[in-house]
Amino acid sequence: MKVMIIKSLAVTHKTREYHQVQAASLFEQFRQQNSLGEWLRRLCGVTGQLIYLPDVLTGYAITYREVEGSRQVAIAQIRGSLNGRIRDFTADFRPRQTHTQARWINIASARTSGKSLPLVQLALIVGVESLKGTYFVEDGHHRISVARALGDQHINARIVTIHVRPNNTPSV
Repeated sequence: MKVMIIKSLAVTHKTREYHQVQAASLFEQFRQQNSLGEWLRRLCGVTGQLIYLPDVLTGYAITYREVEGSRQVAIAQIRGSLNGRIRDFTADFRPRQTHTQARWINIASARTSGKSLPLVQLALIVGVESLKGTYFVEDGHHRISVARALGDQHINARIVTIHVRPNNTPSV
C-alpha cells in the first residue's frame, strides 16, 4: 500500500512537472510572438496597449454599478483594464513583462491539467458611445492571456455594468 502511494505521488509530481514545462514553453512562444508584433506596431505607429479606463473616463462621473451576472464574452471584445496591468499585457493580452511569467505559467498549468479557474471579472461601460461593446478587465488578466494563448475565442466572465455620464450633465 505504501509503495502504491509513493508511486502515485511520483506520477502526480511528473504530471505537474509536465504541465509546468508545457506552460513555460507556451509562455515563451506567446511572448516571442509579441516581440514581433510590438516591432510591427511601432513601425506602423500603433500602440498595441490595453485601454486604461480611468484615462478614458476623464470628464465622466460614475452614476452606478450593477452586477449583471455571468456569461461568455468574446476575448476580442476585451480591450482594456481598470487597473495598472496595461503595462503587463498588450492589447491582445500577450505578456509584455517577464515578472508576470511565474503567475502566467501556474495558471496555464492549471488550465492544461483540467483544473477549473475562477471566472474573470469584466466591466462594461454604459454612457460612452465610443466604448460600446468594449469590456474592461477588473480581475483576470492572466487568465485571459492564457485562454488566448490556448486558442480560446471566448471566456466565461462575471459582468459588472458601470453607468457613467459626462461631468457637466446633471444627474437624473
